[in-house]
Amino acid sequence: MRNVKKAIAVLLCAVLTLCCFAFPGAAEKALPESEHPYLNDFTAEWDCGVPGAKGFYLTFSKDTVFEWGELTFTNITNGETETYTIPEWRELYETDRDSYIAISVLITVGVIKVDEKPGDVLTLTCGDEEIDSFSGDELAGRTLYIPHESVHLTLTTDAEGTDNGFTVTGVSASAPEGVKTISYSYDGKTAEKIVCYSEGETATAADIGHVYDGRACIGWSDTVGGKAKYDAGDEIAMTKDFSLYAVYEDIILKPEEAYNFDNTYDPFTVKSYPITKPSGEELFNYIPYYMTKEDYAALLKNLSKVYALSPSMYPFAGTDLALAASYPLRSFMGSCYGISITSALQHLGMIDMLPIQAGAQNVRDLEPTQELVSFINYYQAQAMRGMIMDNVAVKPGSTNYTLQLRQLYDTVKAGNLVRFGFSLLQNPTPNHEILIIGAYDDLKGNHVLLTYDSNYGSYFAQNDIITTFVISPDFTYMESEQYNYVYSFYWSDDFSGFESFNVDGSGNLFAFQKSLIARIKALFALLKELLQTKIDSAAAS
Repeated sequence: MRNVKKAIAVLLCAVLTLCCFAFPGAAEKALPESEHPYLNDFTAEWDCGVPGAKGFYLTFSKDTVFEWGELTFTNITNGETETYTIPEWRELYETDRDSYIAISVLITVGVIKVDEKPGDVLTLTCGDEEIDSFSGDELAGRTLYIPHESVHLTLTTDAEGTDNGFTVTGVSASAPEGVKTISYSYDGKTAEKIVCYSEGETATAADIGHVYDGRACIGWSDTVGGKAKYDAGDEIAMTKDFSLYAVYEDIILKPEEAYNFDNTYDPFTVKSYPITKPSGEELFNYIPYYMTKEDYAALLKNLSKVYALSPSMYPFAGTDLALAASYPLRSFMGSCYGISITSALQHLGMIDMLPIQAGAQNVRDLEPTQELVSFINYYQAQAMRGMIMDNVAVKPGSTNYTLQLRQLYDTVKAGNLVRFGFSLLQNPTPNHEILIIGAYDDLKGNHVLLTYDSNYGSYFAQNDIITTFVISPDFTYMESEQYNYVYSFYWSDDFSGFESFNVDGSGNLFAFQKSLIARIKALFALLKELLQTKIDSAAAS
């Protein structure tokens, strides 16, 4: 009996000792925290949350930091390299769009290759939904709102370079005192994103450059259905909680009506031919664009038919036919014209490209096969000659420039798709063509034009309206974030003239008469304005 009591005493002592070690750990679960510094080339995972809560706040320490990723650009022709950290690449996008776009285009056409060093990333997920991912010091001292009862954290590191890592310092089901929030709603009802800030901190309104359900996001309102009050990037003093709702503007050409490729794709071109002076000096390259023999024959046939109806215009015919006869040796720099025209004509129901590729349900489904490229280049050849130039303007600040900008803006606001060609230099010949697909007034009183630009087709495919043209409140000048200062331009919302050039031979040849008259008027208007510009310059000097 004595031995039994002794055994029981030993057992109780062991249980008590075990409880002393086990219970504190069970009562207070440690918050997620990485090693400091963390390791290279590994993955670690944590879970935390507030069971039963509809949402909770997750706070990180001020010394939270991960290694940033890097992009190294290598010029294939000369081997030169340039490396940007992700923040530096973002800054280039914000401050030097010309350089950013130039590099992006060279990447697309294969002149520059990109080596990406991913850096180290902390990813937050709830079930199958990724909440967000962070690198660098993006989480330092931040409080995030998680709209679930728990969150899964995954730290993924690359094989080179580490940093301090992270520490979660707080998890609470309700907003702690001194924390203010901005909730963003894209559909007018549901808050899709909530960001927390310390009271008194200055927040930056989120980016809104995207299309939602076929409408362009143009600003944030603080009431459902209200007018835009904040632009992306506007500073907001966090003295209270904010609920912001996206404000939309309808766009005419929907994302599914735009190609999923742009005019830098290789299928548009055959090869380059150097052109040199007798002295041997190389001037530039002629770039032949692909066209089938059948489409080429249709091109010449339709041009002949059209000009046979207008014998008095044979000087123009000689120019057009000579250029057409040089196919495929054309010197234009891309099929921006062809992409714009065919997109517009498809939208207007004047052509149907979908049968070109079996199974295509919309323009977005079309791929740049030789047959489609030939079709686009066929219309490119027509548009290149400026066949439809109803309205022409040169020199910002001139009377006609201002008049044309007003008419252009009003035409788009009325719901009309507009073909728009422009030049950045003091040169009356426009050198790029796009489609204007929407318009609105911004918070500064500027008149903004939303466009589908074939130079940025891949961005439009991601539901972004990348190219915007901003007209001054008094309509005296226009500039673009992508292209800067616009010196001359032409525009038209009348596409009927292209009915004369249907590639299948079914065109209405008399439609050319109307477009020809408009072309002549536009040319006279242009000559008049150029003459006035010279007179003004002479008077000023």
